[in-house]
Amino acid sequence: MNNRDREIILAALQVAHSEMRPLAEAPLHARLNERLQAAGKLTAGLTEFELALRAAEIEGWFTTTPAKYGSGKRWAINDAGEIARQEMERG
Repeated sequence: MNNRDREIILAALQVAHSEMRPLAEAPLHARLNERLQAAGKLTAGLTEFELALRAAEIEGWFTTTPAKYGSGKRWAINDAGEIARQEMERG
């Protein structure tokens, strides 16, 4: 995982933390891009976003559930993700 992946993952974890409910990929992507842009960072393209989310999923930082309708997943931060978020925020 490189620094850019961490940047995207941290934004995703922060969004999931503030929402406190499972989010589909599209709103998660939109909200994390809002965070990145507000921080003066480049927004994440779809491929970059998907790769970072998969890395975070492998690390066990999200709980995923299949979307009720259609395809895709819903993403929710879990306890391991909360710990990772706090550690990343500290730098």
